[in-house]
Amino acid sequence: MIETADHLFCETMNILESESKIRGSLLEELTDIYDSTITTSKFKDQKFNMLVLDNLSDVINEDTLDNVRHLLGDRAYITERIKSRLDSNIFWSQPVSILAYLLAVEQPLALKELWPYAESEESLEIIYSDLGKKYHN
Repeated sequence: MIETADHLFCETMNILESESKIRGSLLEELTDIYDSTITTSKFKDQKFNMLVLDNLSDVINEDTLDNVRHLLGDRAYITERIKSRLDSNIFWSQPVSILAYLLAVEQPLALKELWPYAESEESLEIIYSDLGKKYHN
């Protein structure tokens, strides 16, 4: 019985470690996209970004990073808006800010429902406005 419990614990830990590596890799790639388009050396809060990715994991898929790249390429004004807001709120210096733009386009209701931080709701409202969408319906 102890062996079974130990085995289940180890298996659970392996699954959690694997998921953490996947999110870490996703954050690393998202950060690379962010840094190459926004080019800022501002502080990036890894815990904040990882929690956002955890909460949004149901709406993130293998195409997400490519879709972020395409969105930023198609709508160059997004990077300019983020750059103009870097000093106003720490949210704008976080890589998940560009993910929020993508999800506001692709899954606007899910983004609002799954976003973990009420403190950054104003930033989400700005994103929706930038995209010509209403945040509150």
